[in-house]
Amino acid sequence: MSKKIAFLGSHGSGKTSTINFVRSKLESQGNSVEVFTMGWKQFQNPILNFFSRLYLKSNYKKQKKEERLDRFKERSWFFYLIYYIELLTRYADIKRSEADFILMDRYFYEELMFSSGLKRRIFAKFTPVPNKTFVLETNIETIKSRGHQASQDKLVMFYNKLKSLNKDFPMVFIDSSKTYEKIYKEVLAQIKNDN
Repeated sequence: MSKKIAFLGSHGSGKTSTINFVRSKLESQGNSVEVFTMGWKQFQNPILNFFSRLYLKSNYKKQKKEERLDRFKERSWFFYLIYYIELLTRYADIKRSEADFILMDRYFYEELMFSSGLKRRIFAKFTPVPNKTFVLETNIETIKSRGHQASQDKLVMFYNKLKSLNKDFPMVFIDSSKTYEKIYKEVLAQIKNDN
C-alpha cells in the first residue's frame, strides 16, 4: 500500500525543492517514489487545459498585477465543482500507483480552506485524506529571497486559513527556512510515527 504524502505552502516556501530532496533520499534507500502535481495548469480535462492556455496567453493575464497569493480566495460553487472533478480525476491516477511513496505537490486543501459553511461541509466529504500532510511554513524574508513577492498580511492569512482546516484534516507544520536535510529528517520522523 502506497504512502500518500501531500506538501502544501505558499509560493516560495520550497515545496518543489523539498519534494525533490525527499524523493531523492527515499529512492536512495531503495523505495519507489512517484510525484504528482495537484495544482492548477496541469489539467487532465482537455477543455480546462484549452481555456487555461488561452487565459495564460491573454493580454488580460499579462497586464494583471497581483501577488501570487491573491489567487487564493472564496470561490463559487461552480468553481469548486470543476476543481474537484479535475483533482479527483488526478487522484484516481494516484490510487492506481504502486509506488512505495506518493508525494503530492499541492492538494485539495489549498482551495477548500477558503470555502465556508455548507460549501466547505459538502466538499470536505469528497476530499481524500493523505497518510500525512506537511505544510511548509516560512517567513516573508525567506520568500522574497527566493524571488517571490508577497505581503505579510496575505502570508499570515494563507497559513491561518490552512490551520482552520487542521481540526478535520490533520497537518504537520514545518519551518521551511531550515536546510532540506533537516526538513527531510522531520518528514521521515513523522512518517515513521505512523507505522
